Amino acid sequence: MRSHYHLIVSVESDVLPAAMHSLNLPYARVFNKRYSLRGHVQFDRYGARRIHDRDDLLGRYAYVVNNPVEAGLCDLPEDWPWSSHAGTLGLRPAHSLVDDALVLGCFDWPADPRAELRQYVLERRHRVPSTA
Repeated sequence: MRSHYHLIVSVESDVLPAAMHSLNLPYARVFNKRYSLRGHVQFDRYGARRIHDRDDLLGRYAYVVNNPVEAGLCDLPEDWPWSSHAGTLGLRPAHSLVDDALVLGCFDWPADPRAELRQYVLERRHRVPSTA
């Protein structure tokens, strides 16, 4: 995305604010120096919500990886170069920071979880998950 990013992270309580600060502050400093600007780079503070169950995780995952497709930046979710989705599907090397076990574990054996995930994501294009 050109104006924002999405993350699905697993963190302990009260860790996310400090982690987001550590992620966004250095970026804002470099960006502002490069363009002779000041203040916040992102329009608004980050948004966050807990994922409650398997269906919620899959719905959020599909939303996140389909976001660049919906924005017209690529044709397929696995084409977006700044996403870990292609690595999760086994189409590119997996990223060392990504543990795809939770999302792949949502699919029952003996099905191929990567194929099932790919199909699930493609079927959920143009759907916005609820905010509840």
